[in-house]
Amino acid sequence: MPRKHGSDFKAAAESLAASLPLSENNAALACVDKQKGIMGVACSGGVDSVALALFLYARRKGKIALLHYNHGLRKGAANKDAAFVGQLAKKLGVAFYCQKAPALKKHDEALLRKLRFSFFEKTCRTHNIKMLAFGHHALDVVETMLLRLIRGSAHIAAPKAVQPWRGLFLLRPLLEMKKEALQAALKQTGVPWREDASNLKTDYLRNRLRLGLLDELKKALAPRALEDGFLRSHRFLSEDDAALGEWLDRLLGKRFEKKKSLAFGKLKDFPSALTRRALRAWLDAHELGGIFDAGGFDALLDILNEGKQARVSAGANGFLSSDGKNLFLKKAPPAKKLRGEKILKGTIKLSTGACMSAEKIALSAALKRKIFSGKIPPVNEVFLDPKAATHLVVRAWKAGDRYRPLGAPGTKKVQDCFTDAKIPAMERNALPVVYNKKIGAILWVACLPPAHAARLSPGATRALRLTYKP
Repeated sequence: MPRKHGSDFKAAAESLAASLPLSENNAALACVDKQKGIMGVACSGGVDSVALALFLYARRKGKIALLHYNHGLRKGAANKDAAFVGQLAKKLGVAFYCQKAPALKKHDEALLRKLRFSFFEKTCRTHNIKMLAFGHHALDVVETMLLRLIRGSAHIAAPKAVQPWRGLFLLRPLLEMKKEALQAALKQTGVPWREDASNLKTDYLRNRLRLGLLDELKKALAPRALEDGFLRSHRFLSEDDAALGEWLDRLLGKRFEKKKSLAFGKLKDFPSALTRRALRAWLDAHELGGIFDAGGFDALLDILNEGKQARVSAGANGFLSSDGKNLFLKKAPPAKKLRGEKILKGTIKLSTGACMSAEKIALSAALKRKIFSGKIPPVNEVFLDPKAATHLVVRAWKAGDRYRPLGAPGTKKVQDCFTDAKIPAMERNALPVVYNKKIGAILWVACLPPAHAARLSPGATRALRLTYKP
């Protein structure tokens, strides 16, 4: 029979903590036990976060604070969630920090997460909270791993039990627990929780995955639990992840990702997985992880693996510069403006001090493979149909300029292309446009894909190589 604790949530917390069979090897629990100050608990009011709040209240002798972010998307229900968590904090006698999101005309999962974590970070810093715990459980492991596989991520072992983040530690002590076990534990103590009706909507990919594919997988695997295999793989991948991290620390030094430059040249004789991991860690540590999409990251990784010298825009942060052995983040130089129009023959110097060159070259089989596999990013160099090598001029881009980028279904404004490529506004006026004056068409804008009409044919033996050296 359930042990009804009524309004005595403190007794319920002790009862629940005693009933959860968590492993002694739980890395997050080790942090929970070592932390001396107040520990934050992200609490939505759902079954997992309520169970976590009660468990940590008992485990830490009441030294917790509840943090709740009200997205305000479900009208009255969202306010009731916030009130419920506030009452839970009051009955436990712990601090409660809550914030309501601003009115949003449009929203997606990424924006909501950004707002939520901004609140978490600010609140933790204000109240000297060093660790913040989340109630992610075994089904969250399944969903996250599948989503990362779908998106082509190199880091499948997620979410992590212990995750350093912006000077905080994010803890997930319940990853080994199934949701049904948490529900049963709360029912046994008589403690209620809130249900989020939006979890039943298919607006977001995670929900569609949960309500469609995962339900079918559960039926197909029954009576075996879907989570068991994923938890096992998650453990193995986490161990591999830790081993790679330790190997990198030995090669580049501990906390290498915090350094101003990434010494990737030290990794040239080692598996490329190390360079990929080092680049991702370094970009994330410098808050550049969101600048590059998958294609941009792969192109940057190719530059490192090939030991090339290159300069790649990092948006408003400036640019990344590779000297062939080290990668640096540099601030954007004072804005320059390309002036005038110059005929492009051979190599010319532009008003910005940069150089531009055009030459016809023979194509080797190896070079053709690199060109057609997309391994040469169009930042400083492109290869075009040699028939395009007439009446070439170089000028600055103009408002209203349009062209069809390689592979695009139609024409786009150059300004929109700059925006999509995250090229800072201060850099755009310095970028040269290579223009065929006879036909009135743009062939290439430095840092953007070349024109589709001037693309190389698969059977080409020669090419027009355009090179831009800032």
